[in-house]
Amino acid sequence: SSAKTLLLTVPEDTEFDLREALAGVSALRGVVGYAAPKFWLAEGDERKVLGVIHITAARGADMEDLKERAVAYLRSKHMDVLVQVERDGMNRCWCKTKAG
Repeated sequence: SSAKTLLLTVPEDTEFDLREALAGVSALRGVVGYAAPKFWLAEGDERKVLGVIHITAARGADMEDLKERAVAYLRSKHMDVLVQVERDGMNRCWCKTKAG
């Protein structure tokens, strides 16, 4: 339902798959970490996961290559995810700023 989408709720088995996928993202060469992952199920397709994630790239990593590999990895897990990549130490993203 629309309320479930707004609340970003997913079934328990999908949550397990998401945790596994996030572990895989962390293991990609050049990934320092990730922040602000948000996932939801596509309307009318309970198997397709949509989302966004912010990946922090190591200082020497090719950011475009890392983004392409992350998107390909997530697609292999039946996920359509917008991936934002930023160099480690830049701290420009809203997801890394401290409120207050």
